[in-house]
Amino acid sequence: DELNLDEASPFQRLSGLNRILLDFYQTNIKLVDESLFLGLHNLEELKLKVYIVECLSRTVFALLRQLKRLELACLEFRSLEMDALGRLDQLEELTLSSIKIPQIESHSFHGLLRLRKLTLSRTAALCALDDQLLSGLANLEELHLTFNRIASIAPNAFASLRKLTVLSLQENQMETLAADTFVGLDRLTCLNLCKNRIVNFDQDPLARTSNG
Repeated sequence: DELNLDEASPFQRLSGLNRILLDFYQTNIKLVDESLFLGLHNLEELKLKVYIVECLSRTVFALLRQLKRLELACLEFRSLEMDALGRLDQLEELTLSSIKIPQIESHSFHGLLRLRKLTLSRTAALCALDDQLLSGLANLEELHLTFNRIASIAPNAFASLRKLTVLSLQENQMETLAADTFVGLDRLTCLNLCKNRIVNFDQDPLARTSNG
């Protein structure tokens, strides 16, 4: 069935709401925009599951300036404006799980200066990490890139993540780890590489961290 939302948001009078979970199961939504969140000025946590959506508006989160935790799951985008996330300058935790999109662009998370934890899981478009995807995340402490299709990691892909302590690359398709894979991760205390296809180490990939 197709979901029809009135022009007035159903949450408009719930101004004290700080946490909301929305699961639109078997619902055909063509557009998710800021009108859905009118009145939720104090919202700090949002979990949203939408199974098919044609477009996530660039301004979809424009009214949620206090949002600290965001989880988007089971979304299939035909069009995605990733800079919608960059407006969430108070965001501390972001989870994208089972997201189907054509590709994840470089600088997708630029502007999330307060982000401490990022999870990208079960995202088929995530096949490689370039050196710009994670740029701007200077305060990131935990990075979980699990159950994806990552086969290659560019040199210095993690170099800007100086505060990172936890890195999980579990269940990907990596075969080789280069010597400069983990450059800059001097505070790393936990590294998970389980269930990859690693058969070759180019020198010691941990040698250029202070914990190596």
